[in-house]
Amino acid sequence: MQLLCETSPDWLKLALERFDEVLVDHAHCEKKAAAHALSMLAAFPDVPGLPRAMARLAREEAGHLAKVLALLESRGLSLGRDGGDQGGVDAAGQAEDDRAEAVLAHVVAQPENERLP
Repeated sequence: MQLLCETSPDWLKLALERFDEVLVDHAHCEKKAAAHALSMLAAFPDVPGLPRAMARLAREEAGHLAKVLALLESRGLSLGRDGGDQGGVDAAGQAEDDRAEAVLAHVVAQPENERLP
């Protein structure tokens, strides 16, 4: 996979040292992705193509979540409570709202044959 920038070897070292934490965080991200897809479906049911695309996305992300949860269990770990994103969402949750709107705009802007499968 070609990334836009090079990944620091320090990041990889830290991720491997704290792999259990990375897995738990990944599970929470998959859970949030599925939940946000369903929220988008609920919030914008009249946008052509969006409900079906979001239902498919939610199903895909829930499948990913199930795989990560199985991996957690195989390692003797549990999901636990989500510690939350430490990345700067203000008290009103504006950053989260902006991300949801950006996702919607991207999906709606795509031609029908390029939307989510």
